[in-house]
Amino acid sequence: MPPLSSAIMTLSEDTQMAQNDRAAFEKILLSEDFDAPLPSSWVSYVGGENEESPSWTVEGGVLRQPVEDGLIRAILTGDDAWSDYSVEARIHIDSKGPDGRAGLVFRDDGRGFYVLRFTRSSGRAQLMYHSRSPFGWHELATLPITSTCDNGQWVSVKIEVRGPFIRCFFDDSQYIDLTDSRSNRGRVGFYACEAKAKFDRLRVIRRPPLSLASSRTGPPLYAPSVSFWFRETFVSSSVSSWMLPHGWSLGGSFCIRASEPEAGSSAHLQGAPFSDGLVQVRLRLLDETPQEFLESTRAILSGAIPPPGPPSSESEKAPAAPPVNRGRAGLILRSQGPRYYAFVLERSKPRVQLSYRDDQTGQEQVLAVADFNVPLDDRWYTLTIQCKGESIVGLIDNIPCLAAQDRRHTVGSIGLFAEGGSAVFADLLAASGK
Repeated sequence: MPPLSSAIMTLSEDTQMAQNDRAAFEKILLSEDFDAPLPSSWVSYVGGENEESPSWTVEGGVLRQPVEDGLIRAILTGDDAWSDYSVEARIHIDSKGPDGRAGLVFRDDGRGFYVLRFTRSSGRAQLMYHSRSPFGWHELATLPITSTCDNGQWVSVKIEVRGPFIRCFFDDSQYIDLTDSRSNRGRVGFYACEAKAKFDRLRVIRRPPLSLASSRTGPPLYAPSVSFWFRETFVSSSVSSWMLPHGWSLGGSFCIRASEPEAGSSAHLQGAPFSDGLVQVRLRLLDETPQEFLESTRAILSGAIPPPGPPSSESEKAPAAPPVNRGRAGLILRSQGPRYYAFVLERSKPRVQLSYRDDQTGQEQVLAVADFNVPLDDRWYTLTIQCKGESIVGLIDNIPCLAAQDRRHTVGSIGLFAEGGSAVFADLLAASGK
């Protein structure tokens, strides 16, 4: 085992490398101070249609929208391929009407867009998604803001989008933090409705995409902020609340699924249905047989062999790597008979995936995928899935990695999923929402 000072130095070097990689990736995609006429790349719309005689003008070093006729007006620029970025600007609402609103548009992919808007009179902020076809508005978040917008002063607005995660700031304070996957790339711009408004200091900066690195120290301890309503430690092999197919077994603190060809893919917990909240489990996709795993675990617990230490330094010769487990394993959520959501880890790709499965028809619809940037090891990983209504968020080792919206099931039982290889599960828990 390397000395602690060596481990700290390695982690420090890794942190510096990560910071250097981030700085190298980030670059300014767009910077506009409106000190010259707009280039032709800017396109304006009224009520969703191209505006032939744009009402938007550049005057006095700002972009102006001088019309308050009740129609939705937007102006967009940028690249359809922009995905992970931050966009910021200053916004000033001139109109004093109760419904006058203006905001910042982002991730316009042609089918729809997000807009972070605020109203001058009510002092509230709204994050909305607008679908062009079918036409409609979807409210994602509404909340009061502490700002000077109601006094007719400039407000600084910033949005960060990485994968499905959206963070919104007003005057450098974070007000909104949520997930939504309706659009994951697209142009940026401004929006105004029933309001004369001014806009300035637009900046768009490319951000690194979400990357999942293999942890050196194993999964962190879980510190719940919600109340538990179920926990399963798999200590007893006589637990009667599980529907276990062939190839699955319980006992000794583990639930094990063998790699037998005829082994079933899903084990379901009978009992109270689960709706909104959190489900979590620790799992390993084994490169050894379940019997070898149990024997080595017993030997470690008895003190016959020492527990494995942290990864060796790169200067030490690593042993030959065994074949990587080709299977996948994870959590089942909101199961209704043969149909359920599955959040699974796959080592051979490597990736985590959220899908909707129907075992009766054999169909599987992928809802979201997140790839790792490093190979995965034969070690314990912690998979967590959080859900509220139609929103589902997946985490690995407590790091958010994917999100989706799906309304087919909002309630159902929980369970475990594995196929293609040996898998072992431990410490399953479920928690109700706050």
